Amino acid sequence: MKLWKVCGFVGICLFSPFLQAEDDDDFFDFDFEVDPVVTASGGVAFSSDVGSSKEFTVGLSQLNYEASDQSQARGVWGLFLGGEFELAEEWDMQLGVSYYQTSAFGPKGALVQGFNENSLAEYDYEYEIIARQILAETKIMGEWFDFLRPYISAGIGVGINTAQNFSVDYPEDLAMAVEYDDHTISSFTYNLGLGVDVEITEYLRLGVGYRFTDFGEVGLSDGVYDQAEPTDSHETLSQDHFYVQEILLQLTLLK
Repeated sequence: MKLWKVCGFVGICLFSPFLQAEDDDDFFDFDFEVDPVVTASGGVAFSSDVGSSKEFTVGLSQLNYEASDQSQARGVWGLFLGGEFELAEEWDMQLGVSYYQTSAFGPKGALVQGFNENSLAEYDYEYEIIARQILAETKIMGEWFDFLRPYISAGIGVGINTAQNFSVDYPEDLAMAVEYDDHTISSFTYNLGLGVDVEITEYLRLGVGYRFTDFGEVGLSDGVYDQAEPTDSHETLSQDHFYVQEILLQLTLLK
């Protein structure tokens, strides 16, 4: 997905109501009475970006990691705490903090390793990725038919992503092996979303939403080559961005 297309769409949705109502004297009649809000979210996270192919040299050995099965779906859940206030006539805003986490994605593939073309051998490898976000998040909502609340949302914050449980099917008698330890990386993260909430009661809403998320950087620790005489390597399996698309069901409670 082209990121500029997503940003452009969200920008149009965000500013169009203000442009359409620039002649309405009541549009900017703000009411800053804030209602506490708690939203619990759960759903499915889809990614075609699970793992990445890498090729590098460690010691005298050439390693070529060819990622496979990069399209995967996993569970995701989150919690939002904040407040809601009237932004303008028939428009409300929520501001707050949120936390989201996925279940473990499973990068895997084939490792082709050897000193030269005559010594190349292929082994299967795999590990896990758990993605997390802590965000400052906002949601802008319209009011349709007194019970429908279409919205757009955005958040920025810190991604805390863990790559763990690396394994490769090396034979027991292989002397030249490369291993990677678990590693957690903190980096910039953001999401953009849209959806609709339905008012069940004055204090309860059910909703469904879509989000595009960049969880940020993720990767294993630096490699350790040759278990008999360990040598650290500055090369590792990593990716600068972990992109995910999410479909979420949401339950919102208001005071």
